[in-house]
Amino acid sequence: MQGIVIASHGTLAQGMENAAELFFGPVPQLKTVSLTADLRPEDFRTKMEQAVREVDTGDGVIILCDLLGGTPCNTSAYFISPSVRVIAGFNLAALLGIIAERQTSAGINLADITDSARSALADFSEMLESCQPDKTAT
Repeated sequence: MQGIVIASHGTLAQGMENAAELFFGPVPQLKTVSLTADLRPEDFRTKMEQAVREVDTGDGVIILCDLLGGTPCNTSAYFISPSVRVIAGFNLAALLGIIAERQTSAGINLADITDSARSALADFSEMLESCQPDKTAT
């Protein structure tokens, strides 16, 4: 099973882990790494390296970063290899999809996960407004 590292600014990573646990219970081979104001970039990189090592049991690792081009994402670039993939700009839909798919024998299809995560972003207000009858028509 592929390991998962969630890397974020602040405590977003822990929040995502907590949310995933509501759906799946404790999630094995998942570590979070948070960039805080008091953490030097080289210390953040050390924490990332340790997390990647801890979750990698030989099947590879997926690193989920909160923001394309941010320090967590840029630091993750050091670990990219044939067995380590980095997904930037993840959301809860992406995390849940990865957790669910890694439990199947088919493995994780990252293209499907990223497509699904993109479609999870929607203007819900607009969707609801389009379902209501037009009040101006009589």
